[in-house]
Amino acid sequence: MKSIPRVYTPQILLIDEIILLESAASSHLLRVLRLQVGDSVLVFNGQGGEYRGKICAIEQGQARVHLYKANIDNRESPLIINLVQGVSRGDRMDYVIQKATELGVSSITPVLTERCVVKLSGKRLKSRLEHWQKIITSSCQQSGRCRIPQLFQPFSLRYYLSQYRDEGKIGVICDIESKTSFKDCFLSHKIDRVDKVTLFIGPEGGFTHKEIEMISAKKAYRISLGPRILRTETAPVVALTLLQSWYGDL
Repeated sequence: MKSIPRVYTPQILLIDEIILLESAASSHLLRVLRLQVGDSVLVFNGQGGEYRGKICAIEQGQARVHLYKANIDNRESPLIINLVQGVSRGDRMDYVIQKATELGVSSITPVLTERCVVKLSGKRLKSRLEHWQKIITSSCQQSGRCRIPQLFQPFSLRYYLSQYRDEGKIGVICDIESKTSFKDCFLSHKIDRVDKVTLFIGPEGGFTHKEIEMISAKKAYRISLGPRILRTETAPVVALTLLQSWYGDL
């Protein structure tokens, strides 16, 4: 069975409405996928649910879509995860954001740490945030998610921790010096049910000892991801998979 192309739009979506898709979404459908009038599409706006529609007209390179059926399938994880990720260079950060979205995080908070080599401010910061937001939206489009994770503006780790509250959630730090596995940590602390998790991942080179102590002071558990040292872009994929396997939807 042929899959139905899926696109994002920020518009309000209602059954039996006809919407004009934005240039980017229209270009993807009409130029890349070569769709024509009468072809089916799925449309979502990141607020939950999606709509099936058909292209009913093409006007100056933009597609008009008639929405005729709502799909309210919930594909979100029951585990609310905020990924606090040390900012890394270029493609590595892009990869983290893409895979974290696919694995069901609820929000992503980039943090600037002592070992970060990336400097973000002014136009560069604005450009990076726009770029990361596009990756999140594209990943939701590809993975079938109907809610778009929230992307926070980068903070210094120290400032983030000054605002951090641990009520109702647990914190987890991936620490290469820890000998405690996810399983052992949760069993030893009798954590049999978790609804919210804040996952801390360091940049290239990891967190410093001082930073780990600062995070631990917020009642975050130090966790090992095994005997091998993982890259900053690999660690969140492994950690998120373990979390979703234990408490989420994998």
